Amino acid sequence: MSQLSSKAISLVCVDKRRATDDVIVITLAHQQKQVITFNPGQYITLSATIKGKTYDRCYTISSCPEQSECIEIIVKRVSQGAMSNWLLDQLGVGDIIQASEPCGQFHLARSNKPKLLLLSAGVGVTPLLSMLRHIAKSHLAYEVIFHHSAQTSKDIIAAHELNALGDQYPHFTISYNLSRGRPDSDSNQYSGHICEEMLQRICSDIPQRDVFVCGPNSYMERVQQILTKQGLPSNQYFQEDFEIAPLAAVRDSNNTYTIDFCHSNSRTEISSGETVLDAAQRLGIDLDTSCSSGICGSCTSYIIEGNIAAPQAQAIDEEDIGSGEFLPCCSYPLSNLKVDL
Repeated sequence: MSQLSSKAISLVCVDKRRATDDVIVITLAHQQKQVITFNPGQYITLSATIKGKTYDRCYTISSCPEQSECIEIIVKRVSQGAMSNWLLDQLGVGDIIQASEPCGQFHLARSNKPKLLLLSAGVGVTPLLSMLRHIAKSHLAYEVIFHHSAQTSKDIIAAHELNALGDQYPHFTISYNLSRGRPDSDSNQYSGHICEEMLQRICSDIPQRDVFVCGPNSYMERVQQILTKQGLPSNQYFQEDFEIAPLAAVRDSNNTYTIDFCHSNSRTEISSGETVLDAAQRLGIDLDTSCSSGICGSCTSYIIEGNIAAPQAQAIDEEDIGSGEFLPCCSYPLSNLKVDL
């Protein structure tokens, strides 16, 4: 069964085109011809039934809000990935697919600095492409350095458009590094994996910028270490996980607790290796969820009593947690719980 909320919308596929050998761009429009509003960097969750099983997967919007009649997503073929392979091979122009409304906390509205550093790898370019398009279309006064990591020049998604943006807008600086292929003669390409020396050459004033990063987990970990070493304050660093890691359960999964869902007037037992979302779904309690991994914030609720461990709660900050908010999808019990669900 799909985990999309009652606010799910129906989208029509109006175009599919190839971006690289294993990546396509899908253009979607609201079935009722309504405008889909979103912040650059946000994503939607698509739901499809494939061979009798329902899959929900998150895809970041690569188009900008000014392109109001439709949205675009970028999909990379994943080995054994049921949804990505279905979207590439089976979804056709004119087909209808169910989706969530756009959501997510990784967007430009979180920035308050006039200078930005945008760093991406692979298909992680998607939200940053949306930001660049929005800044250009809206003539916003950001000074932007964009740098993308790819294996070869043929793997750079939207390379022609990115280079054109760099040529057209003097406040945009566009560059790339190639981990396998040889750089072209262009001066904006570097050879090898991203490293501290390379990042210093790309951007000499890192602490003065808000930094948005998206890519595989290993890439983001490496980049964050470099940025921290270069003096970037933690509140100027924003990242989006397009690669969802497995939920990290509490190591001691032998304990069993009681959880009271006060709004639903329900009670059940919950093991320390189970999430609050698991327990809620077992009782048939309906929660809005999209990512089920602590990224989107759709399931945000309140703890009335008790303690939890939430190792992957990215969608809420310390202030939210201090006010009692928590994410059921990635929260494990450390005691008996009472929650406002």
